[in-house]
Amino acid sequence: TFKKPEKITVPDCYRLKASAGYVPDEELIKDVQYLLMNGHNLILVGPTGSGKTELAYLLMESLYPFNWASYDVNASPYMEEELFELSDFNANDGQSILLGPLCQTAVDTKEVNCSLGIVVNEWNTMKDETRRLFYAPLSARHRYYRIQHTKKRDHIKPIDFSHVLF
Repeated sequence: TFKKPEKITVPDCYRLKASAGYVPDEELIKDVQYLLMNGHNLILVGPTGSGKTELAYLLMESLYPFNWASYDVNASPYMEEELFELSDFNANDGQSILLGPLCQTAVDTKEVNCSLGIVVNEWNTMKDETRRLFYAPLSARHRYYRIQHTKKRDHIKPIDFSHVLF
Protein backbone atom coordinates (compact mmCIF):
# COMPACT_ATOMS: atom_id res chain seq x y z
CA THR A 1 0.00 0.00 0.00
CA PHE A 2 1.07 3.55 -0.69
CA LYS A 3 0.67 6.63 1.46
CA LYS A 4 -1.86 9.01 -0.04
CA PRO A 5 -0.26 12.38 -0.87
CA GLU A 6 -1.85 15.76 -0.30
CA LYS A 7 -5.01 15.92 -2.42
CA ILE A 8 -4.72 17.69 -5.77
CA THR A 9 -7.70 18.45 -7.95
CA VAL A 10 -7.26 16.44 -11.14
CA PRO A 11 -9.51 17.73 -13.94
CA ASP A 12 -12.39 15.35 -14.68
CA CYS A 13 -11.46 15.27 -18.37
CA TYR A 14 -8.28 13.43 -17.34
CA ARG A 15 -9.97 10.54 -15.56
CA LEU A 16 -10.64 7.23 -17.32
CA LYS A 17 -13.32 4.99 -15.84
CA ALA A 18 -13.25 1.19 -15.85
CA SER A 19 -16.41 -0.80 -16.53
CA ALA A 20 -18.35 -1.59 -13.36
CA GLY A 21 -18.38 -5.34 -14.00
CA TYR A 22 -14.64 -5.72 -14.53
CA VAL A 23 -12.99 -7.49 -11.57
CA PRO A 24 -9.30 -8.39 -12.00
CA ASP A 25 -7.02 -10.20 -9.59
CA GLU A 26 -6.20 -7.90 -6.63
CA GLU A 27 -2.59 -9.08 -6.43
CA LEU A 28 -2.10 -8.23 -10.09
CA ILE A 29 -3.44 -4.72 -9.48
CA LYS A 30 -1.11 -4.21 -6.49
CA ASP A 31 1.92 -5.48 -8.43
CA VAL A 32 1.23 -3.24 -11.40
CA GLN A 33 0.44 -0.24 -9.19
CA TYR A 34 3.83 -0.73 -7.58
CA LEU A 35 5.54 -0.68 -10.98
CA LEU A 36 3.71 2.45 -12.11
CA MET A 37 4.24 4.29 -8.81
CA ASN A 38 7.96 3.57 -9.17
CA GLY A 39 8.28 5.01 -12.65
CA HIS A 40 7.98 1.99 -14.94
CA ASN A 41 6.16 2.12 -18.26
CA LEU A 42 3.95 -0.90 -18.85
CA ILE A 43 2.96 -2.89 -21.92
CA LEU A 44 -0.08 -5.16 -21.74
CA VAL A 45 -0.05 -7.86 -24.40
CA GLY A 46 -2.80 -10.30 -25.23
CA PRO A 47 -5.40 -11.30 -27.79
CA THR A 48 -8.28 -9.09 -28.80
CA GLY A 49 -11.00 -9.04 -26.14
CA SER A 50 -8.78 -10.30 -23.32
CA GLY A 51 -9.33 -7.19 -21.17
CA LYS A 52 -6.12 -5.19 -21.68
CA THR A 53 -7.88 -1.85 -22.04
CA GLU A 54 -10.22 -2.49 -19.12
CA LEU A 55 -7.25 -3.46 -16.95
CA ALA A 56 -5.43 -0.27 -17.99
CA TYR A 57 -8.50 1.85 -17.20
CA LEU A 58 -8.92 0.15 -13.81
CA LEU A 59 -5.25 0.72 -13.01
CA MET A 60 -5.55 4.39 -13.86
CA GLU A 61 -8.73 4.69 -11.80
CA SER A 62 -7.02 3.01 -8.84
CA LEU A 63 -4.25 5.62 -8.91
CA TYR A 64 -6.53 8.69 -8.70
CA PRO A 65 -6.21 8.87 -4.88
CA PHE A 66 -2.44 9.20 -5.43
CA ASN A 67 -2.87 12.29 -7.67
CA TRP A 68 -2.71 10.55 -11.01
CA ALA A 69 -4.54 11.68 -14.11
CA SER A 70 -5.10 9.55 -17.20
CA TYR A 71 -5.64 9.98 -20.91
CA ASP A 72 -6.58 7.49 -23.60
CA VAL A 73 -4.97 7.49 -27.04
CA ASN A 74 -6.90 5.18 -29.34
CA ALA A 75 -4.63 5.05 -32.34
CA SER A 76 -6.16 5.38 -35.75
CA PRO A 77 -4.70 6.37 -39.09
CA TYR A 78 -6.76 9.56 -39.02
CA MET A 79 -5.60 11.16 -35.79
CA GLU A 80 -2.25 9.75 -34.80
CA GLU A 81 -0.11 12.34 -36.60
CA GLU A 82 -1.91 15.06 -34.66
CA LEU A 83 -1.25 13.68 -31.17
CA PHE A 84 1.75 15.89 -30.48
CA GLU A 85 1.24 18.95 -32.64
CA LEU A 86 -1.37 20.47 -34.93
CA SER A 87 -1.02 22.86 -37.84
CA ASP A 88 -3.15 25.98 -37.77
CA PHE A 89 -3.59 28.71 -40.35
CA ASN A 90 -5.00 32.18 -40.24
CA ALA A 91 -4.79 35.00 -42.76
CA ASN A 92 -2.75 37.35 -40.56
CA ASP A 93 -0.06 34.99 -39.27
CA GLY A 94 0.01 32.21 -41.85
CA GLN A 95 0.68 28.69 -40.67
CA SER A 96 1.59 28.03 -37.05
CA ILE A 97 1.94 25.04 -34.79
CA LEU A 98 -0.40 24.35 -31.87
CA LEU A 99 -0.18 21.75 -29.13
CA GLY A 100 -1.83 18.47 -30.01
CA PRO A 101 -3.99 16.68 -27.43
CA LEU A 102 -1.17 14.57 -25.98
CA CYS A 103 1.13 17.57 -25.43
CA GLN A 104 -1.75 19.66 -24.08
CA THR A 105 -2.59 16.90 -21.59
CA ALA A 106 1.05 16.78 -20.45
CA VAL A 107 1.07 20.57 -19.95
CA ASP A 108 -2.29 20.61 -18.13
CA THR A 109 -1.37 17.83 -15.71
CA LYS A 110 2.10 19.26 -15.03
CA GLU A 111 0.44 22.57 -14.09
CA VAL A 112 -1.71 20.88 -11.41
CA ASN A 113 1.27 18.81 -10.23
CA CYS A 114 -0.08 15.32 -10.81
CA SER A 115 1.33 12.24 -12.49
CA LEU A 116 -0.16 11.18 -15.81
CA GLY A 117 -0.80 7.71 -17.16
CA ILE A 118 -1.32 7.52 -20.92
CA VAL A 119 -3.20 4.47 -22.17
CA VAL A 120 -2.18 3.85 -25.78
CA ASN A 121 -4.57 1.48 -27.50
CA GLU A 122 -3.58 -0.27 -30.71
CA TRP A 123 0.12 0.66 -30.62
CA ASN A 124 0.72 -1.95 -33.31
CA THR A 125 -1.60 -0.15 -35.77
CA MET A 126 0.37 3.10 -35.62
CA LYS A 127 2.62 4.02 -38.48
CA ASP A 128 6.35 3.81 -37.75
CA GLU A 129 6.76 7.57 -38.14
CA THR A 130 4.08 8.13 -35.50
CA ARG A 131 5.70 5.69 -33.09
CA ARG A 132 8.96 7.62 -33.46
CA LEU A 133 7.27 10.68 -31.96
CA PHE A 134 6.96 8.72 -28.71
CA TYR A 135 10.68 7.94 -28.43
CA ALA A 136 11.66 11.10 -26.52
CA PRO A 137 8.75 11.00 -24.03
CA LEU A 138 9.38 7.27 -23.47
CA SER A 139 13.13 7.62 -22.97
CA ALA A 140 14.82 7.37 -19.60
CA ARG A 141 16.76 10.63 -19.97
CA HIS A 142 15.24 13.18 -22.31
CA ARG A 143 11.57 13.24 -21.40
CA TYR A 144 10.75 16.28 -23.55
CA TYR A 145 8.97 16.63 -26.85
CA ARG A 146 10.36 19.48 -28.95
CA ILE A 147 7.82 21.19 -31.16
CA GLN A 148 8.86 22.60 -34.53
CA HIS A 149 9.18 26.35 -34.73
CA THR A 150 6.42 28.40 -36.29
CA LYS A 151 6.62 30.41 -39.50
CA LYS A 152 7.43 33.55 -37.49
CA ARG A 153 10.46 31.69 -36.08
CA ASP A 154 8.94 31.60 -32.62
CA HIS A 155 9.82 28.56 -30.58
CA ILE A 156 7.31 26.72 -28.48
CA LYS A 157 8.77 25.64 -25.15
CA PRO A 158 9.59 21.90 -25.14
CA ILE A 159 6.84 19.83 -23.53
CA ASP A 160 7.86 18.13 -20.29
CA PHE A 161 6.83 14.46 -20.08
CA SER A 162 8.84 13.71 -16.91
CA HIS A 163 5.62 13.10 -14.94
CA VAL A 164 4.10 10.82 -17.61
CA LEU A 165 4.07 7.03 -17.92
CA PHE A 166 2.63 5.01 -20.76
